[in-house]
Amino acid sequence: MTHQRNRVLALRLTLPLLAPCLVACTQPARPASAVSGPSSREAAASDRPRNPPGVPAGLLKAPHELRLGTRCGPRCAYQKSGQSMTSLQLGPTGRAEARDEGTLLETFDSVAGVTEQATEWSRSWVGTWSKHPESLTLQLAPTDVKCQQDPSPDEPDPPCQPTELQLECSHQTITLRIDKAGTALALVCEAKDQGPQLAATQLPWVFGVKKSLLSVDFGPSHRPRRAYGLAPPPEEQVKPQ
Repeated sequence: MTHQRNRVLALRLTLPLLAPCLVACTQPARPASAVSGPSSREAAASDRPRNPPGVPAGLLKAPHELRLGTRCGPRCAYQKSGQSMTSLQLGPTGRAEARDEGTLLETFDSVAGVTEQATEWSRSWVGTWSKHPESLTLQLAPTDVKCQQDPSPDEPDPPCQPTELQLECSHQTITLRIDKAGTALALVCEAKDQGPQLAATQLPWVFGVKKSLLSVDFGPSHRPRRAYGLAPPPEEQVKPQ
């Protein structure tokens, strides 16, 4: 009789302890969609349109410096100095956007004295790009032109006038000579069947594919030369004033 009473007492003490466990074990499992968030986001990202091979994605930037000087006599010199930044973005839907902004100072020193002309510009274009086996063709129409010259000429110079751009861009290996020697892959964009003075920053525009490239035009104004190097980090770059 005592043994039977002990079994009954043990059951009374054990059942309250088992009840929460039984409830927990019978909870319905989470639906699969509740734990598949990351994979569904990755699938959505992979469905977004992407540029085809050979068409760089993201914003491409190319800083540029101008250091030109020409002597026109014993006491005569003409100098051009400036800094600018060009940028290009090619979208997967065929949309192309370009921008060119910077400053230029022209100085003429002669026996009559020194004269200067300062130019500051900010220009943008929007258009389309099309891919060919060996190149890209860009058709760009001006959307915004801001250009100030001091002193102001009677008529604005060509780089200050709204102008359509037709650019032919191709991938090229560029030799680096500034700071250290080397090579870099770049997208080189040149004017197609147009003069080189259509843009304030001298064409061709050279955009580094993996890292931004700095281009420097130097030497005589009538026969400038160009050298390339890796662009400094953004915090070290001197922005056009």
